[in-house]
Formats: sequence, structure tokens, C-alpha cells
Amino acid sequence: MSWLLWVLGIVGFFYLVGKLTSKPEKPVLSVTTRTRTVTYDTKRDQYLPWSDEPYHHTHLFKLFGTDAGLAWNDGDDMVDVYCISRFSKGEPQTKVHSRFYYGIQDRVWHNPPKGAAHECLKEINNVLKLKSKP
Repeated sequence: MSWLLWVLGIVGFFYLVGKLTSKPEKPVLSVTTRTRTVTYDTKRDQYLPWSDEPYHHTHLFKLFGTDAGLAWNDGDDMVDVYCISRFSKGEPQTKVHSRFYYGIQDRVWHNPPKGAAHECLKEINNVLKLKSKP
């Protein structure tokens, strides 16, 4: 019986050492993907979602040479990521590709170019850093 306790003790010791020295797992992806058409109001310089109520915050940037945008509301823990397609008349047509929860990184986007989610999240982090400066 005592040899069984020794074996269990040794196995338990190596299990704990393995757990303590292993790298933490990546966070579970929490992204809901949806698609909707929105318009861009050039007079107010912001996106208008389907409800025609403007977002509290919008931010335009270049994503691999293409116009893209981030939009979010105060108190919301998600960011809408837009890909902007311009037609010949110059009127922007946008689609929401994904909603990213703040701080969670992964590579999921609706039919993304490689690395798009990472670039969007870098941009989100830059915007949040700028917002937090006095």
C-alpha cells in the first residue's frame, strides 16, 4: 500500500511541475460574425448602422491598402470592423465583417485576407491608447 502512495506522489509531483512550467493557452475566441450593409455619412464623418443611429466612435484606417473602419459605442465591449468598397461614383458601401471583443486576439474574420484580424486588433489597441491619454 505504501508503494502505491509513493507512485501517486511521484506522478503528482511531475504533473504539478508540468502544469506550472507549461505556457498558458490562448483565450477562447469570442467573436460573432455578421454581415449588414451600412452607409457612411460624409457630412458627419461617421458610419450610420442599419438603425440610422450613429456610433459614438469611428476610426478610419488602411488595411492592406484598402479603406477599413472601426466603429463602437461607449459601454459596448465589442468593435465592429468594416471593409469599405468604393463604387465608381465614389459613394462608399460598407459591410460589417466581424465584431471583435476588446483584448481578444485570434485569426477569425469573414473571408479575411491573411493577418487582417491581427492588423485590426493592432489598430483597435492604438485607438484605445490614444483615447486613454489625457
